[in-house]
Amino acid sequence: MSSAINFLYEPFSSSGGTQSHDQGLKCAKCVKKEPFERRTIIIIDAICAPHELDHLAATLCNAPILNDDDFISVVAVNRSGHVVLHNVAGSKHSTVFSINELMTHYNLTKLNTSYFEKRIRENDQTPYWFDKSAHNSLKELLREICETASKGQGNSKRDKRCSGLALLVSSVLASQCISSSCCNIVSFLNGPCTKGGGKVMSRERSEHMRQNHHFDSENPKLQLSKNSRKFYGKLAEKFGRENLIYEFFISSLDQIGLLEMAPLLSSSIAVSQFDSFNDDRFDKSFQKYLSLRNQNAIYNCQSKLITTRNTSIINGVPTNILNPKHLSLPVKIPLDRSSTSNTVKFQTTFENQRQKYTRTETALLPNPDDPFRIQNEIVLSMKKMASEIVGDFDYSSHRAKELLKQLILLPNQIRETDIDRVKLIEWCYYLYRSPLLSTRNTSLDERYLFLHQILNSNRNTCLSLCKPYIWGYDDSKQDWVVLDISINKSSDTSRN
Repeated sequence: MSSAINFLYEPFSSSGGTQSHDQGLKCAKCVKKEPFERRTIIIIDAICAPHELDHLAATLCNAPILNDDDFISVVAVNRSGHVVLHNVAGSKHSTVFSINELMTHYNLTKLNTSYFEKRIRENDQTPYWFDKSAHNSLKELLREICETASKGQGNSKRDKRCSGLALLVSSVLASQCISSSCCNIVSFLNGPCTKGGGKVMSRERSEHMRQNHHFDSENPKLQLSKNSRKFYGKLAEKFGRENLIYEFFISSLDQIGLLEMAPLLSSSIAVSQFDSFNDDRFDKSFQKYLSLRNQNAIYNCQSKLITTRNTSIINGVPTNILNPKHLSLPVKIPLDRSSTSNTVKFQTTFENQRQKYTRTETALLPNPDDPFRIQNEIVLSMKKMASEIVGDFDYSSHRAKELLKQLILLPNQIRETDIDRVKLIEWCYYLYRSPLLSTRNTSLDERYLFLHQILNSNRNTCLSLCKPYIWGYDDSKQDWVVLDISINKSSDTSRN
């Protein structure tokens, strides 16, 4: 007879496993790599208010985004349907892709990368990349983009925002770099794609974005969403062997089509959303992003069990991780009842700061009387459900009801008699009320962001998403406070 045990493995958490993780991602086994360089492609959505664009340009100019060995390229999305790949030599040498041109539109739809490669190679590839010596030229270019965008005039229809075209052009440019380079494609977006591949919204102002109820019927908006999702899925597949990392900063709380862009989001914490780029939170978030990317981020991460067979990971290991402390792998481990071993050995390989590491650690399997058993089961259920929804692209109410049935059966599946079933049912209630299973007052983009956060967060963060915290102030002291469904005493709402 054999059984299985669910285990949550967090290789870079201080509480994960039996061995503490060395600070700075140091480990015993370190192998030098071939020469490595980082490249960054910035996609600027110039279809926005002038003050938004000015503040974004100022933030980029003041940020230490260019290091000694880094290269940067700029792609601008204009309201006329043009995507401009800017050249170091000046705007006259830039390559312009217009969605209004038949060949551009056709090859974008077919994802014919050879057409875009030929257009890019018409000019020498090197001038597309700004290095540290060209930092002043980059600042001038950003000012030029702001000035050009401010001259645009509004019209009766929505502007031709070609986000999909910009992402394809950026991917083609990045794929032409040497194989040892890592390329971050960082997009600063302000709205949904309205033209070409990746389109999620009509240009007619009377037409609105797809909503939750559209997944419950064969609505034309749902078909538009599926086509966009298919486009980004093929784009991710075509450049899957390249070391490309897609990340998004969004200056709008409205939907912009993140749900459809999901196949590109292979990195943890790949999306940050704000009400405006003219916001202190955006500045702090962007600075934090650069700090994590340059110091803590790990790439080409792979993790496996080396002592157990037939093991399955509920959702795949993200290959690129901005903050390793958030990596959490739900693992299903088959156990033979005659086995007396209570440990399991993991091997994790990854790259960080131009070096390759191999980390091996032995972890204790959880005991039935583990005080965190309930929380672990809740987190494992969250990750499993989120993986099914995102993987199947099924955000319908019918799928939510099916997952709710699984959640209802969870208390009966844990047969230990000493478990606090009241507490378990309470956690299930929180999960039922979360955007994981509820679409109430939640847009599709917001729900996807919630699911993406679950899949790329550690245990504590997932629990805080399920059972939120608030920031309390009491006698000038600050602490996290749990929001409970039954608060009877004032002392429960704050603690010193």
